[in-house]
Amino acid sequence: MALDEKVLPSGDVTLARDMDNLAVVYSTQGKYAAAEALFRQALAINEQALGQEDPNVALVADQLAKTLHSLGRDADAKVYEDQAEKIRAKINRDSVPGNQKPQ
Repeated sequence: MALDEKVLPSGDVTLARDMDNLAVVYSTQGKYAAAEALFRQALAINEQALGQEDPNVALVADQLAKTLHSLGRDADAKVYEDQAEKIRAKINRDSVPGNQKPQ
């Protein structure tokens, strides 16, 4: 992780992916506070680099929500669950023929 931060630009999606992967490891080990911090960083990078409606943003938001639930912070988790659900709903709407916006 330290090498990534030295080599990659701070807003690089590769850095976000690696943060997300490490956060998953921390979460499975019960290190929820460390996982939360990394999920938040990964989410911020993905939102900036990929946009608010990208599927990767939904994935990280959902993982952050699960981590917050594990910390007993259900109200905080709901914000990220809602964010992920809005993104998934938009993706599903856009995948229906005839629902796409004209280019």
